[in-house]
Amino acid sequence: MSKSKAKKKAKAPKAKGVKPAVQMKAETKLQIVIELLKRPEGATVVEIMKATEWQKHTVRGCISGALKKKHGYEIVSEKPNDGDRVYKIVISKQ
Repeated sequence: MSKSKAKKKAKAPKAKGVKPAVQMKAETKLQIVIELLKRPEGATVVEIMKATEWQKHTVRGCISGALKKKHGYEIVSEKPNDGDRVYKIVISKQ
């Protein structure tokens, strides 16, 4: 029995002195949520939903699971009398 070997593609020659283009890492949805919550005014669930295209239950799960439990952020929420609940990340001054 003979085993077939996979053919390797020929690589293009590299130009000397030229660095490959640096690829920027795309901003994740979790990073977007963190930036929204770090703002002085915080963010509502609706604002986070619009920014990430997530549903309500996903936003709430992200706040309680990923941010509080996994990443250790301290998150506070305030419910103004005339509006939606606002969530904020507490920035501790050390």
